Amino acid sequence: MWFEMNLNDTHNTCVNVYADGRVRTGGLVSDGNGAQVGRYFGLDLVDDGEPAYFVDHGATIRFSLDYYSEPARLAFLDWCETGELPDEPIYGLAVWAHVIFKGNLQVHNSSRDGD
Repeated sequence: MWFEMNLNDTHNTCVNVYADGRVRTGGLVSDGNGAQVGRYFGLDLVDDGEPAYFVDHGATIRFSLDYYSEPARLAFLDWCETGELPDEPIYGLAVWAHVIFKGNLQVHNSSRDGD
């Protein structure tokens, strides 16, 4: 299976490096060969150093089981900015934690942003 998000589509996606080594990203799955196409997903990823094996970790969030859902889009964009999941239940909201066991996640904040 494969899935694609167009991160240039800022209406439906977001990338927020909110601290060195930490990023919230994701959006609308715009293409692929599975049921996730048309749904909003977020990735909260943590680069916790070297080596990556069982050090880097994160979570995947599905914001709704509904396709092309405006409430899911708004909940996703709010989460990407603030890190807060919606207070009111959304049909199909789910969170899966995971660790990185192969490769090495690299997330670095820009030195140009002042923090």
